[in-house]
Amino acid sequence: MSEELHPLLVRQLRRHMSMFDPSNAQLGVFLEAVSRAYRDNDADRKLNEHALEISSRELVEANTSLRYQRDLFFTFMDASPLLASMKDSQRRYTYANRRLQELAGFSWRELVGRTDADLFGAEFAQRRQNEALAAKGAGKPNEILETWQVGSEKLEFRMLRFEVKDTRGLYTASIGTDVTEQKRVEEQLRQSQKLNAIGRLAGGIAHDFNNLLTVILGYAQTLLDPSMVGSSPRVCIDEIIKAAERAAGLTRQLLVFGRKQVVQPKVLNLNSILSEMERMLRRLIGEDVQLAAVRHEDVWSVRADPGQIQQVIMNLALNARDAMPGGGKLTIETSNTNLDAPVATRYGILPGSYVMLAVTDTGTGMTPEVRARLFEPFFTTKPVGEGTGLGLATTYGIVSQSQGQILVYTELGHGTTFKVFFPRVLNEHASGAPRVAIAPPRARNERVLVVEDEEAVRNLITTRLTAQGYHVEEARNGADALAVKARLSGGLDLVITDVVMPEMGGFDLVKRLNVDWPGLRVLFMSGYPDGAILQQGELAEDTPFLQKPFASADLLRKVRDTLDSPPRSLGSMFRRG
Repeated sequence: MSEELHPLLVRQLRRHMSMFDPSNAQLGVFLEAVSRAYRDNDADRKLNEHALEISSRELVEANTSLRYQRDLFFTFMDASPLLASMKDSQRRYTYANRRLQELAGFSWRELVGRTDADLFGAEFAQRRQNEALAAKGAGKPNEILETWQVGSEKLEFRMLRFEVKDTRGLYTASIGTDVTEQKRVEEQLRQSQKLNAIGRLAGGIAHDFNNLLTVILGYAQTLLDPSMVGSSPRVCIDEIIKAAERAAGLTRQLLVFGRKQVVQPKVLNLNSILSEMERMLRRLIGEDVQLAAVRHEDVWSVRADPGQIQQVIMNLALNARDAMPGGGKLTIETSNTNLDAPVATRYGILPGSYVMLAVTDTGTGMTPEVRARLFEPFFTTKPVGEGTGLGLATTYGIVSQSQGQILVYTELGHGTTFKVFFPRVLNEHASGAPRVAIAPPRARNERVLVVEDEEAVRNLITTRLTAQGYHVEEARNGADALAVKARLSGGLDLVITDVVMPEMGGFDLVKRLNVDWPGLRVLFMSGYPDGAILQQGELAEDTPFLQKPFASADLLRKVRDTLDSPPRSLGSMFRRG
């Protein structure tokens, strides 16, 4: 009998062998067949066991690797300074990393499975939902700037929102980068660049200002010359006034450049604005750039803030200069144009009459990619430290606020033209036109209190008002004005006060005076509107206000208009009382 047979099988067969003839051939064949079947089956079993062992080992290794990768991913995301989260189609959190948990003030278990409405309130949830909808189906990440208030600290994050889809459904993923420090540095850079730009202007402005002061001092001393006695001083006085008005224009331009002007839209003529700026523009763009100012006659009037229009022209001129590093020609042109429906529709504006301001340079031009992003905030092609990317974005905003449109024509290597369209204003007089001299209005026995810390200005106002018949009281500051009020028995008809003064500003003074004299008429004045308007509160648009420097005729007219107007409540003088 074959020894390869299983021992148990052998014993069973031997127990029954007595039933057969040992020499029987059939028994031998049978035993051989049984032995071969068992041997084959045992081999298959061992093969299957080996395969199962390999499969089990690979499965364990794969599972271990997957667990390691998952743990590594969570470790990486939790150690990351990024904000990271994922929400399901019901806007419930399915994942939030440790940085987001810390800022939100919730643990993993508290966040997962809950919505923004559950955690932060309905208003916050609605805002984030709107942002998520903007990203939905966009096919690319949607960039959003979010502000997180953490205690007393305000952090800013640039968030990327995008969709993720798997077998379980659609998810919205968010990854955010902390840009708080970047924003702070950008603001510092903007301020630095503004100072650098003003520094470039300083030489030219100082030169012009010194020339004007030379004219003023020279003609003033001429008036004091004994040899002038008996002759007409009119020529000297006219030249002093012209020089002073030009000096005031230089000051306004500096305030515009530093964004320190009050926004006051008015009807104006672009030719007049361009004429006022031409001298400064030549100094700003440098000697290697030729400036051509083409002012077409009879240009229509537009309604805009003069300071903002100056800023538009300055921004476009600076942009053109930067596009011509080796020099070139800058052309600024004004003209009238009528846009019919087909043309206006193509430009994206309403049909009608417009005044066009065109700024053309012979510089490097732009690629289509740059042209497409031209008005994006912070987009710039200049090296780091040489541009904020805000000039053209600001220009676009100003033009839009004036109900205008700005178009760009450019070709790489062949220069650029910016065309700005401002709607025409009908039947209104543009500022800057020659004014007809009108006799200053006389007083009607009114009592006026003048509060001004600059003695020369206070004396000038007092002298002019007294000459017109007003009864004038003077005060050097707010405290002095309250002392004057205490000794007055008959009250006041008008207070003329500077806005920015030591210890007590004009706004606070008026509020103190209004306690005893409600409805008191007030005329505010200031030479530095930004400090007054932005730091101490903003005046309502129709509150009487006189911008320094001012002409005597303007002072007297403003005083008369204020006195003739109805009394106003304190709250109506300010946007924020």
